Amino acid sequence: MKVLGEGEELLFVTEKGVIVRTNADKISQQSRAATGVKLQRLDEGDHLSEVVLVPREQIEGIDQISLEKEK
Repeated sequence: MKVLGEGEELLFVTEKGVIVRTNADKISQQSRAATGVKLQRLDEGDHLSEVVLVPREQIEGIDQISLEKEK
């Protein structure tokens, strides 16, 4: 288990190829007694196959490349 840092993002990938990208800052913190937070709704028969952490440095690099392409 890892505590996520500010500005990091998560990618959730299902076996059927659905990808959801979410900013870790938008995931609400829960107490120990909480039942959790739903981050992705899965279709019947689909399963989560991978969770990928996208570090802030990588996001900033992608944003910079996008800005350069717009010029």
